Amino acid sequence: MKELIAKDQVRLSLARCFRLALSGMSHRLFRASITIAILALAVAFLSHMLAFSVVEHETQRSAWNELRASRLLGEIVSRLGNADSPRTVIDGLAGSDPHRLREYRAWSRVSAERFERAQRAARAFQQFDGYLAKAAPAQRAALFGDQTTDEAGAALAEPGQIEHFLAQVSDFGLRVPLGSEARLRAFVFSERPLLAEVVQAVVLGHARAIARLGERFSGSDQDSLAEARLGKLFEHPPANLLQVAGEQGFDPALWRVTDLTAFAIQARDRTQIERAIVSDPARGELARELDVSASDLSLPRVLGQVEGSQARASAVAAILARAGVQGLDAAKLAVLAQTFVHAERVERAAGDEAPSTNARFGISERNAWLVLLSFLVCGVGVANAMLMSVGERFSEIATMKCLGALDGFVMTLFLFEATIQGVIGGVIGLLLGGLLALARGFAEYGGLLGTAHGAAGQVALALGVALALGVLLAALAAIGPSFVAARLSPMEAMRVD
Repeated sequence: MKELIAKDQVRLSLARCFRLALSGMSHRLFRASITIAILALAVAFLSHMLAFSVVEHETQRSAWNELRASRLLGEIVSRLGNADSPRTVIDGLAGSDPHRLREYRAWSRVSAERFERAQRAARAFQQFDGYLAKAAPAQRAALFGDQTTDEAGAALAEPGQIEHFLAQVSDFGLRVPLGSEARLRAFVFSERPLLAEVVQAVVLGHARAIARLGERFSGSDQDSLAEARLGKLFEHPPANLLQVAGEQGFDPALWRVTDLTAFAIQARDRTQIERAIVSDPARGELARELDVSASDLSLPRVLGQVEGSQARASAVAAILARAGVQGLDAAKLAVLAQTFVHAERVERAAGDEAPSTNARFGISERNAWLVLLSFLVCGVGVANAMLMSVGERFSEIATMKCLGALDGFVMTLFLFEATIQGVIGGVIGLLLGGLLALARGFAEYGGLLGTAHGAAGQVALALGVALALGVLLAALAAIGPSFVAARLSPMEAMRVD
């Protein structure tokens, strides 16, 4: 009798398994295409969300920085012509801006100890103001009527008023302002009078500094610097402007004379246009030229239609010149319109709040849950497609097992197929999602999208993460169906028609 020798089954290399997986996919192209399409849509959604979130976050951050710089210029120019209001001074004393505090310290001419006490009083004033703001309307009306925070503080200082106030607070079940009765009494009877004194000194000192600057650069102590700042002062800024401003108590550390000059001149030109718009002859001519009704005529409407049209800029400049606007030819008007429209786009892009620095890839928590849900849905779709593929290939699996294929080979074969489909679908989805993110960015931000060039590395990382997650999704979704295929016995598979 011939001896039977049992040998180890042949183990195919990973390269051979890879080629067999490609061959199997080519014979089931339609089924593979469905799986690839599902994965492509999942990766396209994820890559679009991640890439656009990064671009949006960077664009908003750049817009916010530009808007903050523009507001700083406007604040500097405004404060050169008008003294800060008492409430602005209180907010500045309670804040931590070193430049503003140095100015207030110089203008107040009080000792360092009194100035520090005024700062603490200003912070207490803000806490008291917050207490009133949070009170229910009916409770506030009963406590203070329609008095402002300053008036309410002064009213509490009158004899017997603070005891009456504390009794009402107790009746309403409210907490005592500033945390305790002793702290409230200290604020009302000690800190508030000191704060009022220092604030008044700062306002007077600021007005005195403005008058001296006006006298120095306009040649007359009667000439308000509100006019000089937009005229002589900034059209031909003196070389010693920063030095003289520092001598008068201003802190010019953040001043950039070139930027201030451009900002102030444009502010003057916008003011001239607004005045011309309300004059009868110019209003009618502008309405006819721009083809709008006179009631709809406004500065944004005029500059918005001038922007990008040299012919219209020339016509509008001629109308404005006849209305008495000086020094504004067509070229300057076109630049003014372009700057104005750009500033409006920046303000819209910046939003109401500074962009958060905590979100990963700039994506919000809500969008993160959307991405997770979409991947769960796509994972179910891929797993279903792989299960159907296993059901269609029972005979093939049985034949491979009869020829000696091991469970590990069958499982590896299916995992390779899923991974290959994941890579192909991921690349397609990556390109599609990236293009959609770019198109959406241009649609929402236009030319401002160029400010996000610094986020190219983050965008590439986001796209890489999307591709890796797509491939991982395909592999994980195929584990269950691959295990089912590997565990099939040859006889069981052969019975399936």
